Amino acid sequence: MTPQDTLDNLKKTTNQRCHRTLDAIYDVCLKQQESGSNDFTVSTIAKVGATQGVPRAQSIRNKTGESYRILIDSFSMPNGKKIKLQSKKDDWIEKIQDWDTKLLVRLQEAKLKKAENIIKEYVPINTVIQVNDFHGEKSLRTLSKVEKRALEHILSPEFIEKFNLIKGENGEMETIDGEQMFKVATIGAIQKALEFL
Repeated sequence: MTPQDTLDNLKKTTNQRCHRTLDAIYDVCLKQQESGSNDFTVSTIAKVGATQGVPRAQSIRNKTGESYRILIDSFSMPNGKKIKLQSKKDDWIEKIQDWDTKLLVRLQEAKLKKAENIIKEYVPINTVIQVNDFHGEKSLRTLSKVEKRALEHILSPEFIEKFNLIKGENGEMETIDGEQMFKVATIGAIQKALEFL
């Protein structure tokens, strides 16, 4: 993968402001290469490009400067000189031997981080998202405390005893004379309503 390919891929995962900085770094690195210099250290590129929009060396070395380091690194590899990116000791990407594969993995990592940051903007950490596929106002889909107590009362032993009711096998309620007071499945329907509304 050429430095130009690297630049193009990095621009796919960064914003416009970062694009200007990447272009400045690319131009400085290209001039270094054309002059026959093999010095593609962060400090040299920052120093040479100080008046051309290249950030200071410390800014490039910071966590936010990873895309800049990847671009600089793409110029150093053809010359056999490898600049180690700042990474954690257990960074498995650094263990990849093939340069092109490592670069592609780093680009995917950058895309993933960008996507995660966008998600965090819309969904704060530890937020629980509930999806209700009901239509209408929430108040129409839930029971108030009074409504809930009214349904609970219908199933209570006091209510059943007061009106001499008997629970049927199919969820109905009948009087002791066999007259049906509540239709089949009424008990189940009330229990579901209490549980889900």
